[in-house]
Amino acid sequence: MNRPFRLWAIWVISICGSAFALHLQAGETAIPNTMVKVVVAAEATDMPEDSFGTKPRTFYRAGDTYGRTEEADDPAMKLHGLIIISEPDSWMINLTDKTGKHFKDPGPTFVMHMPVFALPNLPKIFYSLEFGREFEFFEKVSKKKKYPKTVNGMKFDSYAVGTGGYMVVVYTEPNKEVPLFAFLFKGNDVILTIRYMEYKSGLSFDPALFKVPGGIKITEQTP
Repeated sequence: MNRPFRLWAIWVISICGSAFALHLQAGETAIPNTMVKVVVAAEATDMPEDSFGTKPRTFYRAGDTYGRTEEADDPAMKLHGLIIISEPDSWMINLTDKTGKHFKDPGPTFVMHMPVFALPNLPKIFYSLEFGREFEFFEKVSKKKKYPKTVNGMKFDSYAVGTGGYMVVVYTEPNKEVPLFAFLFKGNDVILTIRYMEYKSGLSFDPALFKVPGGIKITEQTP
């Protein structure tokens, strides 16, 4: 699981129209009033502590139409990744060399998904656990059933769903629907941990975040 979030970004663009492709449903043409900002970092047993995969990523989502992913700078790879989606358009940008690729979603339907765990070959239901929509997932799948947990003297609420030999678990502070950790289990082993460093909902919508920055050379990509 080397650099899972880098793989995530590549996977997202390569399957535009599926996991993190944004799709605009009929009638969803209004500009949203609010957005969510999420900052996370990944941890895994086979991921060195100082590797690129452990560096924070920032996600913005506004409704089912707008998304933005900001990666940390990676000087060794000469890559500073930025993904912007404003359906039906999406851009994969390298801020280091100021180049980018533009993708046009061919439709016919448009629905945004921003999965917390976007690794390939997981049970399909897990891709419905999305940044900014975590508790909608647990409401739909498990009626938001929670369990109190105490870890090293710290109290949490725990939400869990398991199937096909895998399980996802999200920890929050007691009685607060703000994620602190998301765990992906395979059997009894945690194979990936997402640590939430910041989680802000109800922010005023900023349309500038979902536009390509100035000075970027964009090339068109065919579906």
